[in-house]
Amino acid sequence: MVISGMPAPEGLAALAPAALMALAALLLTLWLRRRLRLAEGARREAGEGIAEARRCLLAGDRAAALAAARAAAGAIGGLRGPDGKGFPRDHALEFGLGTVLLGAGDYAEAAGRFTAALDVRQHHFGTDDAGTLMALHGIGASMIPVPGKCRLLALPFLRKAAEGLGKALGEGSPEALAAACSLGRALTGLGAAGEGRGILRGAWEASGRALGPDHPDTLAALHDLAEAHCQGGDPAGARDLYRRALDGRRRALGPAHPATVETACRLAEALQRQEGGPERALEVIAEASADAARILGASHQETLRLDAKRAAMLAESGRLPEACALAARVSRARRETLGPGDPNAVSSDRLLAEFLERSGRRAEAMAVLEATVAAGRAAAGPDAPDAAAAEDDLGTLLEREGDLAGARKAHASACGALARSLGPYDAATLGAQLRLGRTLFAAGDPEGGHLLCAKAADALDRSLGPGDPKAVSARYNLGLYLQAAGELGAARDSFQAAALAEEATLGPEHADTLVTLERLARVQSLLGEDRSARDILARVLAARDRALGPDHPASLSSAHSLASILFAQGDAGGAGRLLERVCEGRARVLGPEHVDTLTAGLDLSEAFLRLGDHARARGILGRTVPALEGALGDDHHASLTARHRLGAALAGLEDFPAARIELERAAAACALALGTGHPLTIKSALLLGSVLFRLGDRDAAGEVFRKSLAMLEGGGGARGGMVGELIDEARGWLDAMGKGDGGVLT
Repeated sequence: MVISGMPAPEGLAALAPAALMALAALLLTLWLRRRLRLAEGARREAGEGIAEARRCLLAGDRAAALAAARAAAGAIGGLRGPDGKGFPRDHALEFGLGTVLLGAGDYAEAAGRFTAALDVRQHHFGTDDAGTLMALHGIGASMIPVPGKCRLLALPFLRKAAEGLGKALGEGSPEALAAACSLGRALTGLGAAGEGRGILRGAWEASGRALGPDHPDTLAALHDLAEAHCQGGDPAGARDLYRRALDGRRRALGPAHPATVETACRLAEALQRQEGGPERALEVIAEASADAARILGASHQETLRLDAKRAAMLAESGRLPEACALAARVSRARRETLGPGDPNAVSSDRLLAEFLERSGRRAEAMAVLEATVAAGRAAAGPDAPDAAAAEDDLGTLLEREGDLAGARKAHASACGALARSLGPYDAATLGAQLRLGRTLFAAGDPEGGHLLCAKAADALDRSLGPGDPKAVSARYNLGLYLQAAGELGAARDSFQAAALAEEATLGPEHADTLVTLERLARVQSLLGEDRSARDILARVLAARDRALGPDHPASLSSAHSLASILFAQGDAGGAGRLLERVCEGRARVLGPEHVDTLTAGLDLSEAFLRLGDHARARGILGRTVPALEGALGDDHHASLTARHRLGAALAGLEDFPAARIELERAAAACALALGTGHPLTIKSALLLGSVLFRLGDRDAAGEVFRKSLAMLEGGGGARGGMVGELIDEARGWLDAMGKGDGGVLT
């Protein structure tokens, strides 16, 4: 039977697949519409988050920018196509997110976002597309702040991006200029400051023409150009460029913006390296700090950052009480606002401990570090890297206090925590390993110390590259430890490796290169390699004179070192000419009563004594002896040496009564402070004996000579070197007395 209007069962079966397909299509359409709505909502949320992050960056609030950027990252997370490459329209989101993350300092996440943007653009539009090249630039820019080989790996990305964007968008486009600036920064960081400087100057000038002199991008290029001058050993040129960048950023961004603060800090550092600069540097930082406090508040992180920099400069200028007070305020404010275990708070505590230790308040410094280690571990766990770094500092303090067992334990604990948290080949881990090796040197285990330090230095070379500052510093420090342990040949080789790396990366006249070369020359002098040492020091002195001027403290230090080498080679005339320059320069720069000025005068007196100019020697020593005794005490080795030489000068002028008074005082003071068998005590006694002989007191002179000879022969030491020379002098005087000869020792 067929019911009217109803299909037969067979008809229903035939319609079922079509209905199911229609239903599936409807459901799919609804699902896709929902997905599109969700995707649009996610895109809108991500765009708003990125815009908020940009606003925070412009306002100088990096923490808020980072929080907004991470919220945007969560919204972007679901926007991927079936191939996992993402949709072309989402390239801008990935790129924008990478940009704000880079500005906020999250370099690893920024590189990941730029890589995602690169995948999208390259997949859909090819390798020469402007968007692809912009993402390539972002990847390279994210690698620049990361030390070590990452900078070297960034170069091909940045070169391709800069060249490609210049062709695609024009050399004056903001995108091409930004890529050129990044390339210039990378080259500067790798030591190619000359090439980097040329690229950055071109980018700055082009940006000024295209965007205006006060545009933030133009000012950023100017700041980077100043940095290239600074890295290239031109602090004067850097100073002027930093000052222009600072004035511009104050106008364009405001005095408390992080970029303005960064330029103020770099200007102060450039000023600090120049004659008369420390006071001006402090003025720059104090002004920036006052502006930040007025605009942001005294406890804002940017204000505290400036105050920490000001405290460091106060300490560098010798104003340690002020530095300690300011560092304590910064430390307390960061603990209150961030928490005692926060990395910035721990960094402030470490700085405070350093200043306390330099002020002689080691017990307080150790108490600060112990509390910091405990707070850091309570907040972030037993392997917190910041707490481990503080424990490493504590180990250094314990070593200076002579507690080598405690120092070894602290350094070993810090090494273990850093290895577990950062990895065994991280620069911080290897730095702690170097300091553990230093402790082994101090504890009388030079073999173990050398092995540990050499392993750390080799690992830093492999992980960061031999020209990286941390790897070079490791080689330099290894040289210091080896020199202190008496392993002069190995120390020379270590300093030589560090100097070669710095010459290749920083340039032959960079300030750091010159410091290492000077240390190398001093070790070579100790090894008897005087000619090589003299040539190196002459080169260092010429470079410092050109870069810093003849009266800069570093130039005068080089001149003093070169004079010491000339003394060793018997060139008293050449040494004297250099020392006259050192004395005059230090008197102008440091003052006539400064210890460094006085010690240079003491060495100059020795030059005059060797040249037989006893009158000039007496003139210098008449002023130097009381000044040294007032500054260092009458039992200090320099004070004792000065009084001995004053006696020698008077004896050379045949003023024997005055010489006798000075030499009796010198011999008695040396015996009390240094011991009766010390070479300076014996030399003063022998010189006193010769003066007594010339005054006709043969019995007293003979007694002095016999006692000195008995002291020398009964010492049980080696007969060579100075001891052998003094024995020969004493015997010579006894023989001369027997023959009736006379003379005066000097």
